[in-house]
Amino acid sequence: RIADPSSIGNEIPNLGRPTGKMRIQSSNIGLSVKMAGLVSGLQIGTVTQVGVTLSSPIGTAIFNDLIEVSIISQDGDSGSPVLNAALRIVGIVVGGTPSSSYIIPIDKILDTFKCDLLLN
Repeated sequence: RIADPSSIGNEIPNLGRPTGKMRIQSSNIGLSVKMAGLVSGLQIGTVTQVGVTLSSPIGTAIFNDLIEVSIISQDGDSGSPVLNAALRIVGIVVGGTPSSSYIIPIDKILDTFKCDLLLN
C-alpha cells in the first residue's frame, strides 16, 4: 500500500510526462528512442529490430515480438520505460546484451492486462 498516493505523478525522471503510446513496426527501424533507466539513467539509441524472439536465461520462458534497441541497459534497468522523441511510450525494458536492449512493446503489455494508459 502506498502511504501517500498524492505523491505519485506521471513524470518520468530525466524524460518528462508521457504523451501517449506508440506501436513500433518494421517501418520504425532507425527511430530514435530514450530510456529512463533506474541504474543507467537517461540513455538514447535507435530501434534496430522488431519482432525479436529470445529465450530466457532462467527457466524455459520464451519472449516473442520484442523490440531491439541500441540502448545499453544494465542490471537493474529492467522495467524502465522507453519512449520516442514525442514522449510516446514504446515499451518496457526486459533485458539486454553488451550491445543492445530488448523491449516488450507497450501495446502487448496493455492488451495482456486489458488496460490503457492514464496520462493526466
